[in-house]
Amino acid sequence: MASRKISWGPFPTNMKQFGFTLDKAIAYANTNKAYAAIIRIDVEVSVIQFAHFSKTIDPWIFKNGVLTFTDLDILNKAILGISHVF
Repeated sequence: MASRKISWGPFPTNMKQFGFTLDKAIAYANTNKAYAAIIRIDVEVSVIQFAHFSKTIDPWIFKNGVLTFTDLDILNKAILGISHVF
């Protein structure tokens, strides 16, 4: 968190996925205890064009869709705020 950047972590999947609301992210985390941390990031709106948008990833939880980023350099340059919320 101190670096204010998102990283791949020890077991990279080469993507990072984000829900639009904290409630939906927590609902998803409760379905799989391997996801023990939820990070909130606020980004410049313009970065969304570089994400893949899907309404078919866990649609029973993420009714508004999910954003998937595969280029962390672009994402990290657009971060306005970052915090560990759960």
